Amino acid sequence: DSFEPLHGNQQSTFDGSGYAVDYMLDMQRTGNLSVTGDTFLKDLPFWRDIWVNTQTRMLSIELLLANFNFDSYVTLVFLLEIAPSGAISPQIFMKPLHVGPSAGGGVAEALDYIRLIIVGGYIVFVKVFAETRRKVARGKSGLEYVFSFGGFLDETIIALVAVLLFMRVKLEPPSPLTLSQFHSYTREAWFLQQLFIVDALTFFICML
Repeated sequence: DSFEPLHGNQQSTFDGSGYAVDYMLDMQRTGNLSVTGDTFLKDLPFWRDIWVNTQTRMLSIELLLANFNFDSYVTLVFLLEIAPSGAISPQIFMKPLHVGPSAGGGVAEALDYIRLIIVGGYIVFVKVFAETRRKVARGKSGLEYVFSFGGFLDETIIALVAVLLFMRVKLEPPSPLTLSQFHSYTREAWFLQQLFIVDALTFFICML
């Protein structure tokens, strides 16, 4: 459920179905990465002779790399598409990711609450009242503001700020240090990318 579909060059979408194998690369758990490396080398003949054959259309390798200097992670997916003709198309997907609570994340969430209160309160209690009153003074219906372009922008701003706060609160990827089996972080990384897009879109519309 945590796997975000990959978009290839030869096939439009690859979902999370299929076979998978997990290799532990955590020094604290394995004690020695050479053991994992030896296991992988011993498995290679099986992957070559049994798993990857003429019917194989896709092979992906996913890694989660830690950057302790910035208290963040990077999810890497190496996608290898194999066409029926034998043509090979490689791709690399690399996205940053924050896992667990952080000072920056707490500040961003607090700013989202403040933005929702200030922007939402201004639009609902000040802007709506002023615009509807101006419409009525001109002999028009106050509801015209709701269906006007300016009203649409104000409604969009409130919706985006609320969605932004919801996305940030909902984004709680599990810590890799507590997991006992493989967990794909591609969906959380994609979610964080969409969060940045919504944030930029909100700022842009506020500037209109």
